[in-house]
Amino acid sequence: LMWSANIQAAAEQIELSANTIRVTMAIAIAGALLFFLGVPLLAAGFLSRGHGNLFFGVVDGAVRIALLLLYLYAISFKAEIARLFAYHGAEHKTINAYEKGLPLDVPNVRTQSTLHPRCGTGFLLAVMVVSAFVFGLVGRPALPLLLLSRIVLIPVIAMLAYEFIRFAGRNRNNPIVKVLILPFLLTQKLTTREPDDRQLEVALAAFEAARLEEKEAAA
Repeated sequence: LMWSANIQAAAEQIELSANTIRVTMAIAIAGALLFFLGVPLLAAGFLSRGHGNLFFGVVDGAVRIALLLLYLYAISFKAEIARLFAYHGAEHKTINAYEKGLPLDVPNVRTQSTLHPRCGTGFLLAVMVVSAFVFGLVGRPALPLLLLSRIVLIPVIAMLAYEFIRFAGRNRNNPIVKVLILPFLLTQKLTTREPDDRQLEVALAAFEAARLEEKEAAA
């Protein structure tokens, strides 16, 4: 996205300095931590008064998942984001066609689903679900340790979520896996849109360029 922003800025003769990008990223990360870690903690602390650690963990995880879904739903109304989501759908359609062994052209790709088990949206939801279990095990220690655990355990949670997504992708035809990944697929309804043919052409060109680069790197 930052690369795309730089390309667009250059086209509009706007210069994005390295410091501007750093500050933007820092604000975005701080905002995400506050929104997806701080707010759930505050809500769980308020709603779980008089209840045990398990209830605290459940509320914390539920609020975090709800915030993620609400955030994705809210930003989808912005025209630029809706257009981005259409390209996301085009990407999934292209990958689905490729994995089915279909000729990679617009007519074939157009018929494919915009949903795919190996998706960043599914990964985000997996992170939220896994974090609910992991943070639930942590319980409710003193506030400094509670905040520290939310940051220190992020790599562990991301690793577990990533492995789940990989497993789901490899076993997508398994009936049990199909049931398990259904919520993650449905979440993609928020972040994908049906693309037009021009967007499909872009997705196909990007995919072929990536394949070519991969072949050249392996040569």
